Amino acid sequence: MTLGGAIMSISTQWQDFAQLLLSRVGDCDGVASFLDQVLPKALDTMPADASAVIRSSPPDWVVVASAGISPSRVPTDMAAEAIDSDRLVQQEGWVAMPLAEK
Repeated sequence: MTLGGAIMSISTQWQDFAQLLLSRVGDCDGVASFLDQVLPKALDTMPADASAVIRSSPPDWVVVASAGISPSRVPTDMAAEAIDSDRLVQQEGWVAMPLAEK
């Protein structure tokens, strides 16, 4: 499926979020700055109370950015399961998914 097809097949909330991402990408000087701007606004467009982006820094997971929750409360253990299984994982109200292919 092409990117255009993927955008056309997603819900209005995801379309709003995709437009938000595209509108902010040119305004930032780095990934952390971009995420600091986008994650709080994402909470306005999607049915979520909190959002976070984490990355692996073996043997730990590092919270790159978060909104609606302190970084120390982000359930980073879910990331390992999502990455290892290469699928979306749901647990205790959280959803984790890989952002890049293996």
